[in-house]
Amino acid sequence: MKAKAVGILSLVSLILLLLWAVTLIWGVARGDVVETFDQALDYVHNRDGLYLVSYANAVLFTLTVTMLFGALYAYYQPVAPTWSAVGILLVPVYS
Repeated sequence: MKAKAVGILSLVSLILLLLWAVTLIWGVARGDVVETFDQALDYVHNRDGLYLVSYANAVLFTLTVTMLFGALYAYYQPVAPTWSAVGILLVPVYS
């Protein structure tokens, strides 16, 4: 059961990562490059659908990867307790 959860969370993380890459490329192709503070303010104040999709995707990706770290800890804890504890330490840093 633990292996299945790790697999599902890995797949969802991969899909969300691909969605992030698509929205990133789409934004750059539209000219949404932010290089100065004024451009950053303009980008944040003029939110559109792509901005909201990118933001929601980032939130879902962060939650999914955090759950993946927890599932990996539960899966590897019986086999390698020290290394799994080191891996779970990355969760607060990432999240």
